[in-house]
Amino acid sequence: MTTPSRSGLTLVELLSIVAIVAVLLALLLPAVEMARESARASACRNNLRQIGLAALQHEAAHNTLPTSGWGWGWMADPDRGAGKNQPGSWCYQLLPYLEGRPLHELGRGLPEHDKPEALALLAATPQEVFYCPSRRLARAMPNVKDGVPDTKGAGTFWYNANRSEKLAKSDYVGNIGDRWVYWGIGPTPDEAERGQGFLRLHNVDGVPVDAADVSGVLIQRLPLRLPQVKDGLSRTYFAGEKPIFTPDYKTGVPMNDDQSAWQGDDMDLMASTQFRPRVDPPKFTWEMGMPFGSAHPDGFNMVFCDGSVRFVSYDIAPATHNESGNRFDGMR
Repeated sequence: MTTPSRSGLTLVELLSIVAIVAVLLALLLPAVEMARESARASACRNNLRQIGLAALQHEAAHNTLPTSGWGWGWMADPDRGAGKNQPGSWCYQLLPYLEGRPLHELGRGLPEHDKPEALALLAATPQEVFYCPSRRLARAMPNVKDGVPDTKGAGTFWYNANRSEKLAKSDYVGNIGDRWVYWGIGPTPDEAERGQGFLRLHNVDGVPVDAADVSGVLIQRLPLRLPQVKDGLSRTYFAGEKPIFTPDYKTGVPMNDDQSAWQGDDMDLMASTQFRPRVDPPKFTWEMGMPFGSAHPDGFNMVFCDGSVRFVSYDIAPATHNESGNRFDGMR
């Protein structure tokens, strides 16, 4: 009597197949992730390309580049036009050229008692072009202070707008120059009415700075024309990516990510080439809120004043990076 043979795999053979599949997956997954990151970085570059073109359109329409706003105590106001009279950020001033005109016009013409609520809605409404897809989706983040929901402190203290539960963000920051300067909250409403209380600039050491000496291209109440970029449009940064520490991409907690994209000048929206660029760090440091940087592993995207976009390595020579933030001729 013949015993029929049984076809099949032994346990050893099955384990060998599983091991081979696991090795193949281990080899394949990093390649897939690299391809995804390449696509996200390309989308990020496209965002900055659109921002650069919008800046050139703004300059053509108003004969100046946008300004940086009045300080973090002021929300953008559609009835205040462009230039030195606009309290909102450079991001807000570019919205009409980034398919964001309806958002830019939110609250226009409303009575003074109705406008603060409309501006609170503006503060919470994100625009996709200002978000790096390597970091996060275009969503509003919680309005927080010290890691908890905030009802009256930083991030919500706008003289001209009501509090908002959520805040639109920007992963892109403007070039404030080769030396960090800061405006703070800005003038009070009474001061603004009298044209006073502006340009209270100081550096990282708290020393006052004259606005005329600011070497960047986005300055409070100082609209610049392209010919004033003396070092060359293709040699001077207009804007670029900022670093955020990795645990807080979606929390709204970091000091350079706790404000709205549409309010006035703040370290959420400005950076300096005084500091070395850096990849998103795992822990908070005070300096982190001041340099350029990104979520990309090898470098960061920058748009120059001629509208060109370049990927810059974190290993860029410090002097080269520093000079790229200075609109004046050469180093000072």
